[in-house]
Amino acid sequence: MKKNKMLYRIVAAVLACAVVALALVTYQSRSSSNAPVAEGAVTATGSAKGMEGDVVVEVTADATTIYSITVKEQNETQGIGSVVCEQLPDTMVAANSYNVDGIAGATVTSDALKEAVKAALTWTHLLLQLHRRAMPQWKKLPRVWIVMWSLLVQAALV
Repeated sequence: MKKNKMLYRIVAAVLACAVVALALVTYQSRSSSNAPVAEGAVTATGSAKGMEGDVVVEVTADATTIYSITVKEQNETQGIGSVVCEQLPDTMVAANSYNVDGIAGATVTSDALKEAVKAALTWTHLLLQLHRRAMPQWKKLPRVWIVMWSLLVQAALV
């Protein structure tokens, strides 16, 4: 019985460390945008295939509001696709949605930017849902899980 309990603790600690490591690798720090960000907002990255390569974005949002969208990487055609990456993020933040009209003549890049933002928002939503569901269960978890979950949330929210 003691072997099973010890094995359970070791497996729990290894899994918790893996989750924390994944959170540290996946989630970036908050955007340097001047827009006010609510407590509990999460920053996540997303990417999608554009005309000349991947379009990578960083999105800061909570369950109801998109606070900032920053294009981190793009290799789109200067003056066409690059215009999308400069203008569309502000339009999405103002509309509080990735479902906005694209820019004429740059449909592929517009669609890629929308898909990248959608992917980042999906990660943000999943993390917020996990956090919300885990809160009432804390008293039932072993102490090591509580500590690891706290580290995970802190890493994601910093």
